[in-house]
Amino acid sequence: MYPGKRISRAIKNDLFIWRLISKLKFEKRETLRLREELKVLELELYNSKNSLILAKETISFYKECNKGIFESNSLLPHFKKKL
Repeated sequence: MYPGKRISRAIKNDLFIWRLISKLKFEKRETLRLREELKVLELELYNSKNSLILAKETISFYKECNKGIFESNSLLPHFKKKL
């Protein structure tokens, strides 16, 4: 606009409405992006929990196997002494 020339109220209102619409569209895009990111993070959390459960079960299985091996090895010397 030219210096000193006034902008009509209708044009100012239109500009204000267009700014609100563009802000709303931006916020909507941002909300959708954040929702998608949340879905990805939830999936990663689910996979991490499953990996942790699997690791715990593996450790428990390993401990049980070692416990059985050590018990069977420790029984052998006692058996030999009795014979």
